[in-house]
Amino acid sequence: MNTITSKNTSVNSTKVPVMFTKIDKYYGWKKGTINLDYGGGKYDTATEYLKTKGVKNCLYDPFARDLNHNLNALYALYALYNGFEGSKADTITVSNVLCVVKEKVNRESILIYTHAMLKVNGTIFISVYEGDKSGKGKITKKDCWQNNKTLESYLPEVKKVFKNAHIEHRMIVATREE
Repeated sequence: MNTITSKNTSVNSTKVPVMFTKIDKYYGWKKGTINLDYGGGKYDTATEYLKTKGVKNCLYDPFARDLNHNLNALYALYALYNGFEGSKADTITVSNVLCVVKEKVNRESILIYTHAMLKVNGTIFISVYEGDKSGKGKITKKDCWQNNKTLESYLPEVKKVFKNAHIEHRMIVATREE
């Protein structure tokens, strides 16, 4: 069980997380699609930004959002596509989440879950805050953890679930294969 929730790590109360504008710049957001923002935190800046791009954002965060919010986010995926296979996201963003999860088994669970929620040929984008890059994790403030690992160091973990994962534009990018 994760004793550190890192729910206090949400920092983008007034600005859009960099990952979202970077995705727009290099890949573009496709109007009429659905993004699952896994671990999206307690602020709606990314959701509001994606709305301007014509993308429905379903923000799911088991620690920063209450049960009702998270159930509604997952229900939105189902309701918007109205069917089991169609109830998956076109894209998934995991912005600065893996870096605040101490236990490798919990990071693996996040990756397995996001894989299950992504449509075949859908794309997942993963960013991490690298901290001091020492690889020595530590508590940074009350109920907050930072792994201090480089983006590259997460790639083997991601590749166990998303075989074609690679690094582009300082993000781990992968698609779900059949």
